[in-house]
Amino acid sequence: MPPAVSIVIPTFDRERQVLRAIDSCRSAARSVELQVLVVDDASTDGTVAAIAARDDNVEILRSTENRGQAIARNRGLAAAQGEFVKFLDSDDLLLEGALDREVERARRDGIDLLVSGWMRAAETPDGAIARETAEQFSPPELSPLPDRILQGCGAPVSAVLYRRSFLEGLAWDPEIRHPDDWFFFCSVALRGPRAARMEEPAFLWIDHPGQRASGVSMLEYARNHHRILRFIRRELESRGELNGDRRRALARYFYRQMPVLARTGGADFEDGVAEILDLDPRFHPGAAEPRFLARGLASVVGLRRALRWRAAAAAVLRRKKVEEMWG
Repeated sequence: MPPAVSIVIPTFDRERQVLRAIDSCRSAARSVELQVLVVDDASTDGTVAAIAARDDNVEILRSTENRGQAIARNRGLAAAQGEFVKFLDSDDLLLEGALDREVERARRDGIDLLVSGWMRAAETPDGAIARETAEQFSPPELSPLPDRILQGCGAPVSAVLYRRSFLEGLAWDPEIRHPDDWFFFCSVALRGPRAARMEEPAFLWIDHPGQRASGVSMLEYARNHHRILRFIRRELESRGELNGDRRRALARYFYRQMPVLARTGGADFEDGVAEILDLDPRFHPGAAEPRFLARGLASVVGLRRALRWRAAAAAVLRRKKVEEMWG
């Protein structure tokens, strides 16, 4: 019989963290069969040897060159045999009994995409979890799913359980490092899955001194965000589901990253402006601008000029802070 859940854990030079993540998989599944797939992205530490030395029945898929977590996840997904798939970051921990609860709910209601709540806590210098810092987060509302996507609906990668058969033909995009989890979530969500949420937390997100694998600059994040929004637009248009309200919501969502793109100008900025005005020719930046002065400025001088002035003002403030810091 195939396992109930295939857990795909991409990792790179995280020997201590990945061993802890593997242990959490066992405690999360007391009554369901697991397939644990660790995809090692050419680690240079003792990750592979440490996993192999343990009798954990863990499948190790080793790469000879570091190619990024998207390709690692795709490799793990291709090897998955479970009824469901869970992607687990190597510095996250599944909570006790979480997979038992998720599988029971997904099977009972025929769910293709199940989003659970999650916890977040800091790590102490000696590697322990600072329980007093723990916070709990609720899963997002999922209905109606396309409209919730246009409002920013998403969840951390380890909070989602997918039915494997529903992922047929989908893959993580190696060109999008962050928000890579949101792009994959949107790819599944726009297929029209049977979706549900569970309030109970499924995993613990650990804040630690090391950089998370998905860390990128603000500019790269903004560019990736616009790429994902263009994907959403194409998907909705292809099904004839991009109505007037959704066009306006998508234009407002494009606007959120425009102040970042305005700092550098160029093609990314101009493409963003063109996309907004094509979606909503009557777009008024004041409606999407949270700052009172910026709303007034945008109302007077228009979208392009307001964004450029705002970016220039932010640059001046940053330089002033640096000068004050260093005297």
